Amino acid sequence: MDNRDSEKTQRHLEKVGPIYCRLMEEIKHRDAAIVSVLDGKVALPSPVLCDLCYVELRKICPQLDQARGRLVDGVSVENEMQAVYSTGDRRSSSASSSR
Repeated sequence: MDNRDSEKTQRHLEKVGPIYCRLMEEIKHRDAAIVSVLDGKVALPSPVLCDLCYVELRKICPQLDQARGRLVDGVSVENEMQAVYSTGDRRSSSASSSR
């Protein structure tokens, strides 16, 4: 990697770093809520606890996608996956992200 690529990468990380960190912090809080439920620290009826964990997991998945997308030159994972499934070729995703 030459100096220009290194500088470009550094600028990109400075731009997306705070967004990525914010997303990961929120994921950590959601994970802690699930762990609290699983450890029996939350006193609610079982169906409510099950729903709480389900909702937290449903919120975590897109946040992970967003965080990953921010690191890959701002490319949305949704767009990448759409390209993969529309063409049926899993290699097209990695080829397009390496360009």
